[in-house]
Amino acid sequence: MSDLTPDATVIDLQQQIDLLRAEVELLRHRHVELTPAPAVDSVDAPRSSTRRGVLKLAGATAAGALASAALAGRAAADTGYTTGGSISVGDVVRQQLNGSRPGEAGFLFATVSTPALTSNLATFPSALAGWSLDGVTEAGVHGVSDTANGKGVVGEGEIGVYGASNTTGVAGVSTTLTSTGVSGSAGRYGVTGEAMATGGVGVRGAALGDEGIGVYGNGGYLGVRGYTEATNGIGGSFAGRAGALQVSTWLIGAPPDRGIAFEPGVIEADAQGDLWFCYKGGNPGNWRKITGRSTAGAFHAVSPGRVYDSRAAAPSPGAIASEQSRTISVADKRDPGTGAVTLADLVPAGATAIAANVTIVSTDGAGFLVCNPGGITTVDASTINWSAPGQSLANGVILALDDQRRLTIVAGGGGATHVLIDVTGYFR
Repeated sequence: MSDLTPDATVIDLQQQIDLLRAEVELLRHRHVELTPAPAVDSVDAPRSSTRRGVLKLAGATAAGALASAALAGRAAADTGYTTGGSISVGDVVRQQLNGSRPGEAGFLFATVSTPALTSNLATFPSALAGWSLDGVTEAGVHGVSDTANGKGVVGEGEIGVYGASNTTGVAGVSTTLTSTGVSGSAGRYGVTGEAMATGGVGVRGAALGDEGIGVYGNGGYLGVRGYTEATNGIGGSFAGRAGALQVSTWLIGAPPDRGIAFEPGVIEADAQGDLWFCYKGGNPGNWRKITGRSTAGAFHAVSPGRVYDSRAAAPSPGAIASEQSRTISVADKRDPGTGAVTLADLVPAGATAIAANVTIVSTDGAGFLVCNPGGITTVDASTINWSAPGQSLANGVILALDDQRRLTIVAGGGGATHVLIDVTGYFR
């Protein structure tokens, strides 16, 4: 024929073979053993002898050979790749792309080293490419491991595992206590996550156990690095019911020293629970103590309030004489005339020190006062001094408290005086 248009019978045969291929693949995908086709009896012989019947029989014979080859390569096909004895990679790709290959989740493993496969794999150039076209399954590749130390999905390459999806890019599930849901190993990025949608999450880790770890990073330089180029972006954000962030107390010495060079900007905690900041790198570098058990904490300025006046009727009236001591609370703001509480917890629980003005009035003779944390009566240094009767003097000081927000006032030097304490702020 001079006309190059394919004969209708040839087209019909090709369609029949394609349908038979899809049926064979469906059986292979669902792990249903194929049985040899029954022999054609004499009743069907006339129909098989027709031209159309012969073509159908030829297509069935080709499909049967294809099925036998598929069964021979089932071990390879079931693990997600194709060999010379199984369905060709090109067929798998075409069937997935045109929707004729059934199945919940499709996946392909190929090196794309064969020139004939390159065009077929142009859409999926990865060594491992997964997709789902049936409109039901949300996972292109789903990795599950139910063995000890098993791995659902293992990826190696420039990007170990890459997942892109409108919902979850890569979901790794592990059903044993010691196995790994997703494990990525690569020269550059073991696992990288990218989310394009507003509010998307690049990498999300969730651990449901009582002591589980959502995301664990262990690196030669950085275990986990958070970075963003977005305007007002945040490199890392942490939250938890038991605490937003915990700095491990691996160090013994203070300031931190591991015998190695530290980078500037590092925050470390020592074994005593003190928190340190490295402002200049080096071995061990230069450090500032941020906070700890022996530090006062942050300063909180308050509107000045009187917390004690020995001239008032409450709580402990009367001048204090030499060799006497008096323990008072500085927690509440009091009325200057009566001593009644007007504001509870001006200095709140947990405060370690106060900024205050200590004033002496109506002095008698000469002497001094010492304001110690509650319960301490030793005299090591004076807080305020007077040298004559009738003096009124004041001194701005920072005073340490006991854990009940109390001071112990000790008088010495032979005289006596009234004392007033006004708080301007506290440390906590």
